[in-house]
Amino acid sequence: MRVLVFSNNSWDDSNSLGNTLSNFFNGAPWKEDTFYNIYMRNSNPNNKVCKKYFQIKPDELVFHFFEKEKIGHNINCFDSTKKTFNDNKYINLIHKKRINFVYPFMEYIYRKEKWINKKFKNFINEANPDIFFSFLTNVAMLKPMIHYIKKSTNAKIVLFIADDVFGSINKMSILRKNKLIKEFTDVINNADKIYAISNELIKDYSKMFNKKIELLYKGCSFDYPVKKKLNDPLKFIYAGNLLYGRDKTLQKIGIAIKKNNSINEQKAVLEIYTGTVITEELKKKLNIENCSIIVGKKDYDEIKKVMNNADFNLQVESFEKRQIDIVKYSFSTKIIDCLQSGSSAVAIGPNNISSIKYMKRIPGVSVIDNYEDIEKEINNLIINKFEILNNAKKMREYALSNHSIIDNQKRIKNDFILLKNE
Repeated sequence: MRVLVFSNNSWDDSNSLGNTLSNFFNGAPWKEDTFYNIYMRNSNPNNKVCKKYFQIKPDELVFHFFEKEKIGHNINCFDSTKKTFNDNKYINLIHKKRINFVYPFMEYIYRKEKWINKKFKNFINEANPDIFFSFLTNVAMLKPMIHYIKKSTNAKIVLFIADDVFGSINKMSILRKNKLIKEFTDVINNADKIYAISNELIKDYSKMFNKKIELLYKGCSFDYPVKKKLNDPLKFIYAGNLLYGRDKTLQKIGIAIKKNNSINEQKAVLEIYTGTVITEELKKKLNIENCSIIVGKKDYDEIKKVMNNADFNLQVESFEKRQIDIVKYSFSTKIIDCLQSGSSAVAIGPNNISSIKYMKRIPGVSVIDNYEDIEKEINNLIINKFEILNNAKKMREYALSNHSIIDNQKRIKNDFILLKNE
């Protein structure tokens, strides 16, 4: 089978998108299949699944608008060691400063379809996909791409809804909103199969668009045994981005740990692993001497090792209304990372977010759903540290029963085979 994946970000196992793609497609059920990837960032891919890529850089779309044959180029797996300009710094800046004009401008560029040039068409011909798979995002780009692929190949279209994109569109200015809603609806209607990451997304989107949508979580790979020994001091580990107000929640945890530690005794420490660009403001918030430290970015294999060594792995969200509205339907990839780690976990965030709701269902997970209770509950976790190992066992049992990565991949593969043979 030949699978073509479209992604905004590069297929890099150290970022959330790349990690999810590899979770779905890096395994025994896919060993005989061939993957291709079209992506929209300046950075290089880094995964064990895909060998051939077509990279469309945002700056090329702008600066070569009148020279469309200069847009896009092929990358093969041997290019992945090359150093490239990484645009995460600028993406994070746009998120933080809310530089909103960038998005409608780029949507205008996408709609002009300058990127559908000879090089792009040759890549599609080479890929000749049986399945086209994409996260449901960037519909201004996705709509013309799907139309071209359906016209020029026999590929079936599979979408994965990981965030409430439609809800975000509804909050935009009227002209932009109307255009994006039409594109969003067109993309949905052209899909042959749709997955979603949470029950809340399924409920709302299936009703809005009268489409069958199936639940799809990431699977767990159990590379490490269940934890058998506590650290001294206790280690709280957070591995993820610092967007959507998560930095404020982590700061509160750091302050709580500081109040537990004393000059003569360090009871706990918070370590933060993230690919988010670290500003001076973030350093001031999150680097608290002997209590909290930003470690930075690590490869995913290293992150799995770090999380296995943790006493508490953290899944955190913001308590601010604006941030809640953005992430409320998302199912954090950190849930699976916590479940497969072999350690215990603490989920911190409001109870109307899908991720927090799910964490409450998992035996052994400690959940803090009130911002004002964070300090008190962190103190209780440190005092009652001898429950950690038992909670880690409970989480592993749940993960084995509900999130087998091989079963998950077999299910996706069988779905794709049925679609291909229709």
